[in-house]
Amino acid sequence: MFTNDLKKALEEAKGDADQKSIRLSEMNKQLIVVDKMIKEAKIKELTKALKQKDESSLKENIALEEALVAEREAHTKDVEYHEEIIAELFYEF
Repeated sequence: MFTNDLKKALEEAKGDADQKSIRLSEMNKQLIVVDKMIKEAKIKELTKALKQKDESSLKENIALEEALVAEREAHTKDVEYHEEIIAELFYEF
């Protein structure tokens, strides 16, 4: 009787272990899927951040180029103005 009870207990334990093994396997698969989703989300976030940084850098470069063009135009006008004044002074003397 003790042997039968022991066999029965071992079979139940084996069944429990098999169920737990199956459940653990399912949970492991879910963990792999979740990990993959997290990695994909991080990649998307990083890609978005890089695109925003590139756009920001591009906008900054365009603004700097526009400022440089405006500065050149202002400098050219100043030079032309001073050349005119020098020419007028030269012709006066």
